[in-house]
Amino acid sequence: MSKHPTTTSNWQAAAVMLRFAWAADRREALLAVGLFALETLALTLFAFWLKQVLDGVQRGATGQVVWAAIGLSVAIAGGSLLAYLGNRVRMRLAEAAHYLVEQRLIEFVGRTPTLTIHETPAHLTQLERLEGAWEFGEVLPSLINLCATAIRIVTTTLLLLSVHPLLLLLPLFGLPALLLSSWTSGLFERGNELAAEPARRAYYLFGLATTADAAKEFRLFRLDEALLARFHTASGEIRAIHLRLNVQGELIGLATRLVFLIGYMGAIIFVVRRAIDGTATVGNAVLTAVLAGQVLGLIAASADLVQFTWRGLAAAKRFLYLEALAGAIAPSAKAAPIPTRLHDGIR
Repeated sequence: MSKHPTTTSNWQAAAVMLRFAWAADRREALLAVGLFALETLALTLFAFWLKQVLDGVQRGATGQVVWAAIGLSVAIAGGSLLAYLGNRVRMRLAEAAHYLVEQRLIEFVGRTPTLTIHETPAHLTQLERLEGAWEFGEVLPSLINLCATAIRIVTTTLLLLSVHPLLLLLPLFGLPALLLSSWTSGLFERGNELAAEPARRAYYLFGLATTADAAKEFRLFRLDEALLARFHTASGEIRAIHLRLNVQGELIGLATRLVFLIGYMGAIIFVVRRAIDGTATVGNAVLTAVLAGQVLGLIAASADLVQFTWRGLAAAKRFLYLEALAGAIAPSAKAAPIPTRLHDGIR
């Protein structure tokens, strides 16, 4: 068996987490997906109804203005209500699914017949990183948000197509941010793995300095300066690792945002010129401006969401790594049964 958790793909990790959600509460799982899909449609239709209002005002069509204003109000109110209900359902579902995952983790780690997981540094690193990965509890909400964002991108693209086919090029300017988001997220995980050993060393040094029994011995032998120096060295290693990788990630993020801003400004100028020439309505210009802003927000949110989801899936892969490891450690055939009563002590 491989000693590295990357043998499990992100798709496999996502499928496992979705199965946990389905097992936790099927009704809540379906309700969460439905609510977020409806919320996504409501947010996207806001720009459509705004366009109808402006076109109706320009044409002097009172009926169109009234109906569009009603649709605009329903989109705003409905989006807020659906967001509130969806978040409540998502929180309940995530809590139930996370409970099942933790229960399973306790079962296979606690019942492993040997101490291989705890005594092998590579396996112990996976267990410690899993215990400290708070994103693990957010894997399921992230997957739901990712699906909702995909629906919103599709509906926004269709509305842009209704204005002019060339506007479909706008989302392409955001592809670098999406394509590189998983790589920048990999930098985050790589930093945590590289810093695992110095972080463990700093943790134990801190415990030695602050625990009463150990602190007495350190004072007696005057080792406080040596302990402090080692702690600072370990902390410096951690900061250097994260700083180097964070700088790389920030430079990549800045470059991808600049690429999209070029497309954003080009789309606005293109539609405004068409409105001035009379080949497009004022509503089309406003619709494009709103949708372009939404696309910018979607690209930024999608890139961040993909990174966050990838971090959660990395924790999920650690879970699957430990599960496979525990299953591969077979109990010893020579293991004696636990006696019901002790008659003699240790000799």
